[in-house]
Amino acid sequence: DHEQKTRTMTMTKTKTRFLSAIAFFVVAISLRDVVQEGVVVGTAEIQKSISKYAVVAASPVVTAEEGAVAGKVSLVSNVASCLLIKDDNNRLSEWLAYHYQVLPLRFLVVAMDVKSVTSPQDILSLWNKTTDMEIHLWDVGDLLPADITAKVNDTSVTDRQEYFLSACLQYMKKHRATWVTSHDVDEFLTFNRFTASDPHWKERNETLLKQQANESALTLEDQSVLARTRVPANTGGDMSFSNFIAQEQEQLPWKYQSCVPITRLQFGAVATPVAPIPLLDGFDGNKLDTLRFLQHREKGKCGRNCKGKTLIDVARIPDNHLAHYHVGGVPKTSEFSPHFPVAECNRTAVPSYMHSVLRVHHYLGSEEAFFAKHDPRRIPKKFNWYKNLKSLPEFEATYWLKGFV
Repeated sequence: DHEQKTRTMTMTKTKTRFLSAIAFFVVAISLRDVVQEGVVVGTAEIQKSISKYAVVAASPVVTAEEGAVAGKVSLVSNVASCLLIKDDNNRLSEWLAYHYQVLPLRFLVVAMDVKSVTSPQDILSLWNKTTDMEIHLWDVGDLLPADITAKVNDTSVTDRQEYFLSACLQYMKKHRATWVTSHDVDEFLTFNRFTASDPHWKERNETLLKQQANESALTLEDQSVLARTRVPANTGGDMSFSNFIAQEQEQLPWKYQSCVPITRLQFGAVATPVAPIPLLDGFDGNKLDTLRFLQHREKGKCGRNCKGKTLIDVARIPDNHLAHYHVGGVPKTSEFSPHFPVAECNRTAVPSYMHSVLRVHHYLGSEEAFFAKHDPRRIPKKFNWYKNLKSLPEFEATYWLKGFV
């Protein structure tokens, strides 16, 4: 009991530090809260199990053995994540806290891009030290073949992401993970819940009537629509992603698809003022993208940058489908892409909004934050494409904070 109370108090302190960091414009969590003894070295067993394509630069405090039970890497979640990061520390704290609450994320591999000028290690070390999340930090440079490493300035971040995803998915399978996501640090997962403003509200009602009249006549598309009607009332509430998937494991899409496409919703830079949140003295909810930016492109409409992401059950994917075809002479089984990393995704780049049970919110962020990152893709033209997106406010990604605190 004493040990549990101590862990609870420690986790509460971590959450308070996170809120304080945002309130007072701190990009990285204070170094005073990080054990300053250099890189934390993992157990020999963990190091031994890492493949030559997955070199860990900073391994976790909590070992895989301590976190594993009944073949799972976590006691509380069957959803893990692979994250490539490049100078995004200003967004990382919110991303970690959000997904810690909603998935709940407990097993994470973060890869630092070779062109990064800042490191996320201080932030990740604090989470490893004070919570039950297990985080591994890799250097993407360790994953690239020699010929690619020699020409790193000529490779795109997408190329490097492909090598990382291949190594990370293999690593996740080796550590008995099941569902794995690979969305970016400016993307936040939500349930794709039906609301009265949904563009497919009519189809929803028609399908429910069809089910009542003759359930045996339902098509696979009908069943996909019905799956959306069963998602929880809000993201970040009493039902986590992990619990929802476990509850739905005998239903579409989870039973029959080892790669579940996730539709993406682009948010603009029009801020919606947020009322003060009585959670912490001095806390300003307007510093959180998920609370500040609520207006988006029209749901179900695809213009620019609407390719989705995926949730992959690595336990059901053959090993050779997880391997990048450039590595070790592995035959090409599928075209690797951040949007469809394995053949089982059927090259679904733009998932159907109507049939997607999950949704990923893609945040443009403020103009200042957008151009603060050194990235050749971040040009005024791209920012201007999305900055003025307007809609009714979408609150699906705002409920998490109450549960987190």
